[in-house]
Amino acid sequence: MSRIGLSYVSHAGPVTSGKILESAVFAERVGYESVWVPELYYDRECHTILGAIAVQTRRLKLASSVVNPVTRHSSLIAMSTATLDELSGGRAILGLGSGGRIGASAHGIPLEHKGMVYGSPVKRLRECIILVRRLLEGERLSYEGEYYRLDDVGLEFKPVKRRIPIYLGQQGPAMMRLTGEVADGVILTIICSEKYILQAIQHIAEGASKAGRSMREIDITARIAVSMASDSRRAVEAAKEIVGRVLIHPGSMPVVEASGIGLEEVRPLRDAVEKGDRAALRRLVRNEWVEMLTASGTPRDCRERLDQYRRAGVKLPLVVPIGKNYREVIREMAREHR
Repeated sequence: MSRIGLSYVSHAGPVTSGKILESAVFAERVGYESVWVPELYYDRECHTILGAIAVQTRRLKLASSVVNPVTRHSSLIAMSTATLDELSGGRAILGLGSGGRIGASAHGIPLEHKGMVYGSPVKRLRECIILVRRLLEGERLSYEGEYYRLDDVGLEFKPVKRRIPIYLGQQGPAMMRLTGEVADGVILTIICSEKYILQAIQHIAEGASKAGRSMREIDITARIAVSMASDSRRAVEAAKEIVGRVLIHPGSMPVVEASGIGLEEVRPLRDAVEKGDRAALRRLVRNEWVEMLTASGTPRDCRERLDQYRRAGVKLPLVVPIGKNYREVIREMAREHR
């Protein structure tokens, strides 16, 4: 039976804490294996929502997708992850972002941390993973690194699982190679093409080879925006705004380049977003981009698109419903799993 998970995006689909909780409970009922809750400053905090889901579900794996290692110290990340694992009876997954400069300044994060130095996102994340893993495995440690300092630190309780899976969510080649070296899995971006997935997997394989690991050890997940309607044209149209907004993000450049979209085609999208002209944004986003970067169309179309992502190498597609009909999307995408 094919695997399937559920994830979310800010400002589309189920966005309130209550609707995320309700949709996750429903997803478990219809056969989903996991739920992946994102976190964006200054939006809803993921661990509170995951804790609520934990007490209302029995089987669903619970993942942060993703938390920021710049604004959360490694010891705090270990604490929150271990607490979720204890509360859920061993179902926690830790999703980590790069915490890099991209996007952070737009949310005021540097202003909140006086004297904070970003440095290398890859080096910081590598250091963070080492410390979080050791803390979750019950070590008490002192550490003086480039980004973190711990002085005789250890958790005062143990999570249910000794080794909690760690997945990395980023788009660039260096982060993909780091995934192959040290992580249990990757969370590929919400807007992605098969060409980008194949390229990302190649970079992950390079990292795995360097570390002497097998690709069988590494889970490949991808958050896939799903726009579903009885009329496929209406579904494609409904996905255009989110596609346009994601494509202009600097972190999406690896996806843009791998998918054959010209930078000169992205600039007008940025202008439309900055002017708040949603109609212009929808006009500028091409139908073929939506079809290449999302699962949009009738229920059958969307399920077939998910299979195309699987054939490209995605082991666990994460359905991201972006419409008000999110319960229908969750149910229809799980039909093959019953």
